[in-house]
Amino acid sequence: MKSEFAVDHWDVVPDMITTAKGLTSGYVPLGVVIVSQAIADHFEDKMLWCGLTYSGHPLACAAGVATLQVYEDDHLIENAVRAGKHLGARLEAIKVRHASVGDARYIGLFSALEIVKSKATREPIDPLTEVGKFLRANGLFTFIFHNVLFVVPPLCITEAQIDEGLAIIERGLEITDAISKA
Repeated sequence: MKSEFAVDHWDVVPDMITTAKGLTSGYVPLGVVIVSQAIADHFEDKMLWCGLTYSGHPLACAAGVATLQVYEDDHLIENAVRAGKHLGARLEAIKVRHASVGDARYIGLFSALEIVKSKATREPIDPLTEVGKFLRANGLFTFIFHNVLFVVPPLCITEAQIDEGLAIIERGLEITDAISKA
C-alpha cells in the first residue's frame, strides 16, 4: 500500500512524521512517530528513553494493523484521491456561486470553506451558528470553527454522497450569502 501523507504532495522528505487518529480510525488511541533511516540508524545502538505505561499497547497496535489492512483491502487511499478531486472541483464551483465563500481549501478529502462578509476584505462571518443549526437539522454533521466550515468526509465516501452533502451545504450558504457583500 502506498502511503498518502499530506507531505507526499510536495517535494519534501521529512526527518519525522507524527500521526495518530488515522491509524485506528480513532477507535483506540494510538500515535506513532515515523523517522528517516538516518534517525533510525542512530538508535540502532543507543537507547531512546521515552514511552509511558501504554507504549506499544497490544490492543492499540492490533487495531492499527487491522485499520491499515482495511485501508488496503477496501482501496480507501485510492478512493480518497479520486473522490478528493471530485470534492475539490465541487468546492471551487461553490466558491464561485456563493458570495459568502471567501476561499475553498482542500487536499484529498480534507477541506474547508472560509465564510466571509466580503470576498474583497475577507472579513469573517463569525460565528456560523445559524448555518450549523441548518446543517444539523438537515442531517449533515460537520465541524465549524469560527468562520471555517470543514468538509471532511470519510475515506469510503462516494461521489454521489459528496454531492448530496454539498447540496445541503449550498442551501445552508444561502443564510450567509444574505449577509455577504460580493
